[in-house]
Amino acid sequence: HTARHSFSSRLVIMSNNSSPPKSPTESLPTPKSPTESLEGYRNASKFADPTMVVEAWRRILFILETTEYPPPDKKEVADAHVKLAIACKNVGENNNCRHNFERAQDLYSKHLGPDSEESLYTMRRMTMAGCGIRNEKDRLLCLRELLKRCTRALGENSTETCATLYELGCELEDAREFDEANDIWKRCLTGRMKTLGPDHKDTLSAMNNLGSNFDSLGEYERAMHMYENCLHRRERVLGTAHPDYLMTQMNVGALFMGGLNQNEKALGFFQQALEGYIAALGKDDEDTKRCATNTALCLAKIGEDKQMLRKILSEFPHIAVGQPAILNYT
Repeated sequence: HTARHSFSSRLVIMSNNSSPPKSPTESLPTPKSPTESLEGYRNASKFADPTMVVEAWRRILFILETTEYPPPDKKEVADAHVKLAIACKNVGENNNCRHNFERAQDLYSKHLGPDSEESLYTMRRMTMAGCGIRNEKDRLLCLRELLKRCTRALGENSTETCATLYELGCELEDAREFDEANDIWKRCLTGRMKTLGPDHKDTLSAMNNLGSNFDSLGEYERAMHMYENCLHRRERVLGTAHPDYLMTQMNVGALFMGGLNQNEKALGFFQQALEGYIAALGKDDEDTKRCATNTALCLAKIGEDKQMLRKILSEFPHIAVGQPAILNYT
C-alpha cells in the first residue's frame, strides 16, 4: 500500500510555533502597576514553555477583570479568554479550555452579536478543540451548521467562512466523503483567491488540498494541474526548501506512483522532497518519515536499486515496522 498524499495542515492548536527554544531564564515578571504587569505578562505569553503561557494568560485575565481604571474593554477580555483556552488545550487542561471558550463566546455574543466574526471564530476553535464533540460525526454536523451561519452573516468569501470551509474540507477527507469535500475545497479556493490573492500561503494550501482531493476522486489530470500550479507558486513565493513546497512535491510523486503508475517519475519527486525534508525538518519529523516511506515503496516497486532501498530502510527503521513486506525487495 502506498502512503497517501498529504494535506496542508489544518488549524493548529499550538499558538507558539514560532517561539524560540525554551530558555531556562524564562520567568514571569514581578507584578507592578496594572499597565506594566499587562505588558510583562503579554511578553511572557510568547514563551516556549506552554505551562508558563497558561499562567501568563491567567494573570492577564485577572488584571483585565479586576482593574477598575481604565474600565476593561469587553472584547479585550473575550480575546484573552480565547488565548487562555488555546493555551489550556496545549497542556491538556480540556475542562479549562472549554470553560474559557464558552466565557469568550458569551462575551462576544453579548457585546458584538452571536453572528459576529469573533463569535463564529470562537465557535470554530471550540469545535476543532473538541469541546462538546463526542465523535467525528458531531464535528461534521457542527462545522456544516457553522458554515451556514458564516456564509449568511459574513459572506461566502470572508476570512472566517473560508477558514470554516477549510476545516470542513479536512474533516470530510478524513471521513472519505470525497465528493462533498470537492465542492468545499473549490469554494475555499475561490474565496481565498478573491480575498487573499493567488499567491497567499492559505490560498496555496487550499490549492494543494484540492489537488489531493482530485487524486482521491481519480481525476488525475485535474490533480496534476492543481499540483503544478501550486508548485510553481510555492517555489516563487516560498522557495524550494520550504516544507509547503516539499509537501506538494511529495504529492506529485504520490500521484505518479498511484493513479498514473509512472514509478520512475515518482521516484525523482520523492527523492528531491526527501532530501529537502531532511535538510529542513530532520529525520524525526512526521512529514520526513512519510516521504521516506513513499520513497522506499517506490524503490520496491521499481525493484532495481536495492542498495538505495536498504540505505533508506536503515536510516528510517519505522518503514519496515509499518510495511514489513518491503523487506522482501531488499
